[in-house]
Amino acid sequence: AYFIPRDKMTARHYIFLSVFFISISVGIYSALNLISGSLGDKLKFYAELDVHSENIKSLFVIGIIKRSLILIMLFFFGKTYFRCSINMYYLNIYLFGFGLYLTTYLISPDMGVRLGAYFLIFDTVIVSRLVLANANTLNRITIVFLFSIVALYKIYTYVIIDTYVYQSIIKQLQLF
Repeated sequence: AYFIPRDKMTARHYIFLSVFFISISVGIYSALNLISGSLGDKLKFYAELDVHSENIKSLFVIGIIKRSLILIMLFFFGKTYFRCSINMYYLNIYLFGFGLYLTTYLISPDMGVRLGAYFLIFDTVIVSRLVLANANTLNRITIVFLFSIVALYKIYTYVIIDTYVYQSIIKQLQLF
């Protein structure tokens, strides 16, 4: 994240990042088609694993909504958030991960999610700093509530997948 601006980004930064994301997207797509042989077949299989899923577009939109919630909370509750200069840097890193997700998901959902996942931890950092920046208790409760809903949704979507077998402590102790 050395090349990500620490201050407020200008139009030039946004243009540069847009070209960068499009180049990454085209580069990945081209690399998948250029590599041949056994390795090329394996990479294409991996890249196209979820592409033929019937709900890929809805999953993409849900991912955008989950990631946009941070931006919406900043819009409504972030008046004092940007007083601390490091907060802008955290937001820029988060936006970089969001851009990676947007540009690579439709090429390969697994790749898009995994490339963007490295930057998702910053949503927790941004929300915690947003709570600290707000003096209004009702705003703080609203921010924590909204973020908790997203976190619980993420946990729920992983728990219902049959591939993963989760054991809860309640089930282990046989309390219910």
